[in-house]
Amino acid sequence: MSAFFSKLLSQKTPRFMRSFSLMLLLSIRIFCCLGQKPPIDASAYDAWPMLHSLIVTDDGSFVAYSIRRTDLQKNDTLVIQSVAGNRKINIPVQGMALAAFQQEDQLAVFMKAADTIGILHLQTFAVTYIPGAFALKAPKRGTKTFISYRLKGQDNKLVLHNLASGVRQEFTDVLNCNFSDDGAQLLLQTAVKPGRQLSLVDLVTGRHTKFWTGRKLGKAIFDRDGRQLAFWAQTDSSRQDLSLWYYKTGAAQPLLLADAAPGDNMTFNNDFLRFTKNGERLFIQLKENREPYPDTDEVKVNVWSYNDAMLQPQQLANAQSPHSFLAVADIKNRRITRIAQENDYLLALLRDGDNDDFIPAMNLEGDLFFRERKWNPASRPALYVIDTKDGSRKRLCQPDKEVSLAHLSPDNKYVVYYNPEERNYFSYELASGLTRNLTAGIPVIWTTYNQNDMPDSLYMPVGVAGWMKDAPGLLIYDQYDIWQIDLSGKRSPLNITNGYGRQHNIVFQLLQERDESIVGYKQVITLAAFGRTKKNAGFYRIKPGGKQDPQLLDMQPAYYDLGRMPIIKAAKTGLYIFQRMSATDYPNYYATTDFKTFRQLSYLQPEKKYNWLTAELVQWPTPDGDIAEGILYKPEDFDPHKKYPLIFYMYERFSDRLHAYLTPAPADGPLNIPYFVSNGYLVLAPDIHYKIGAPMKSAYNTVVSGARYLSRFEWVDTARMGIQGHSWGAYETNYIITHTSLFAAAMSAAGVSDLVSSYGSISHGGVSRQHFYEMNQTRIGATLWERPDLYIENSAIFHADKVTTPLLMLGNKEDGAVPFAQGVELFTALRRLGKKVWMLQYDGEGHIVGEDAAAKDYSIRQMQFFNHYLKAAPAPQWMIRGIPAYMKGKDKGLQLEHGQQVSKREG
Repeated sequence: MSAFFSKLLSQKTPRFMRSFSLMLLLSIRIFCCLGQKPPIDASAYDAWPMLHSLIVTDDGSFVAYSIRRTDLQKNDTLVIQSVAGNRKINIPVQGMALAAFQQEDQLAVFMKAADTIGILHLQTFAVTYIPGAFALKAPKRGTKTFISYRLKGQDNKLVLHNLASGVRQEFTDVLNCNFSDDGAQLLLQTAVKPGRQLSLVDLVTGRHTKFWTGRKLGKAIFDRDGRQLAFWAQTDSSRQDLSLWYYKTGAAQPLLLADAAPGDNMTFNNDFLRFTKNGERLFIQLKENREPYPDTDEVKVNVWSYNDAMLQPQQLANAQSPHSFLAVADIKNRRITRIAQENDYLLALLRDGDNDDFIPAMNLEGDLFFRERKWNPASRPALYVIDTKDGSRKRLCQPDKEVSLAHLSPDNKYVVYYNPEERNYFSYELASGLTRNLTAGIPVIWTTYNQNDMPDSLYMPVGVAGWMKDAPGLLIYDQYDIWQIDLSGKRSPLNITNGYGRQHNIVFQLLQERDESIVGYKQVITLAAFGRTKKNAGFYRIKPGGKQDPQLLDMQPAYYDLGRMPIIKAAKTGLYIFQRMSATDYPNYYATTDFKTFRQLSYLQPEKKYNWLTAELVQWPTPDGDIAEGILYKPEDFDPHKKYPLIFYMYERFSDRLHAYLTPAPADGPLNIPYFVSNGYLVLAPDIHYKIGAPMKSAYNTVVSGARYLSRFEWVDTARMGIQGHSWGAYETNYIITHTSLFAAAMSAAGVSDLVSSYGSISHGGVSRQHFYEMNQTRIGATLWERPDLYIENSAIFHADKVTTPLLMLGNKEDGAVPFAQGVELFTALRRLGKKVWMLQYDGEGHIVGEDAAAKDYSIRQMQFFNHYLKAAPAPQWMIRGIPAYMKGKDKGLQLEHGQQVSKREG
């Protein structure tokens, strides 16, 4: 009871006034209790909603999307609503909602249930249902007048439904069907004696043409215009393999393009088939018909040799499955040409919209990721460009030149690639064979911001932004701005954002809809923008060709995950839809036409039901003289007069995600921040900047200085600070607790403990791990023999006797990223030294705990561990008595031992 109310009730006041005051006090207490939000618990994981599968009408007037909850894996809520008005309908659907806008965007069709199709009339919002219907299909483009579906109890009966007229046409014995992309043709695969039949239904004229009959059918596809077909089929029952066939609509019969794959020990891969963009050729795959290893009584020995391009285990892993090689079938000449050769790796994806007359390719015998490139000649690839018309190839550079990110220009004249050793972009002119350094002399860094402190990063540069349509040129990113590069070398490079990004610490990104990559020279371009100082995000606008600063459209404390949640544009209007979030606002859908004003479309707010979190950017000085920063998460009901336990969650850098929304979910390795913060913890996620050769000292200086800085605030319980990390963060955790007793509890999940032993180990795929420590994330910058002192100094195992912090570990045998032995090595060392240590090992799990039940179990144990040491809660039985091996799967040991509290200085 507060001092105010105690004083009030102690005064000599009339009885009725004391009674009234007491009733008022109780009412206030009850109101406060009822107003408190509950903390997040395990039940919240399954109930948390997810938005997905957004589609928009071509004119941008209506959208449809689904809301899914993980506890309802077979149930969605389908939402269809107007963009400009307030018309909206929520439709419960069973299963993942399949929806499409049809009939000139007048209708929305969807699966209501596994056996019910719904049709929503967008003008009236009236819904009609087709019961007993399933397997809904609809065309993607064109007038989109027809849909098809099957009838329950008559699985092989297909209904072709004209949405405009309502006329329904039935086809029997249909095994499969496909609409052409333009919605003008329907391909039917039907069962006939003695095998299969293909036929076409012209959806404009209604003509039904049966054009092939045979024994067996495989994949069948249309070209982009819906006027050509290709399919795998078998006519001769004596042959096992399928043949390649071609049919042009209106022709009397199909053509047999290839009866058998060319070359020895080759067969067709019947799962792959694609027309070239011009429709004159077909991309196919030849599959190596490799005989299984003979099972003999001979001694089976692997001979490891220093001359091997790859280690024996990696060779064996690569040999587990037959290799496939891209080939092209010329329709006119009925000729198949193999494109990819042994050890080729194609660098261009074969998808609609890509130029497919030429394909850049690397050829190398060694590791695909060049992990041994510094010393192993076999890991230095040769770069080629392959002509897909005849399979001829040109070499772009010698094997001693490193390459990555090869791109073919849309006009088929240039291949652009990045050389990570020279740290520049180059172009290769196909006609002349001339190579040009495109970016020499430009004083910027092309690799990503997060790689600034790596000694020799193999990671890709920021990358290509797009191509200029009206003037020959390439758009590429530096760490802040966008550059226009003339591939012919005639014009000087132009910074189309005028250096504004670097001057104002803003990172620009071309705002593209999905795979769009070509922009007009005179086109006004919208840019996504991220401010590194305040971590705000928004949009700017530029017009290439001039030297003007980008025009600000909108910047606010928000976060846009455009890689995972791409922007979607209406096909025929300038309407854009995207997801915007903040740390306290769910990533809802918003619509805009100018990126200045926005209309919110969805209104999910699951976080409002719980004691949520707040996120703030904090900064502090480090012993190195730098200013560190990180995200401090506090409970929504944070009270500065209380003391809170504090957990440091580490990896590399987090602050750019200050405004990102964190979804509660079972922990799979890292700390589930919303869960802990909602339950009364503070969490600091610091940015760590590394010094080459001293990565762990860098982590130690950042984290310990952060702990000492926050210890100055009275709301931090300095005796109850913990630390947690997964993978690289677990490696940092292991090291830090060997060098300080500042933390009352630590949890490391799948982390390295000994660089010396790990340096000579191999991953599950048989790859040597040496490169990882010499060059990449570990940042030692030298071999073990050049600087053994650095490998020892950066290893927790050599300082295990200094540990005073109770440690919970996670280590799984199927971990493909960190050898299981690394966890065992540290656990057995601490056990031998009499330290408090536990290790969780989940059967069948790898670097993360992926299976839902296992992740939930891991989350519970993680919370129980920290609650015991940071909140003085009773310890669970698995921590006190352990679980005997013979009781695995029978006794979880999660019950709390109420006699086992921990003192503030225990451990």
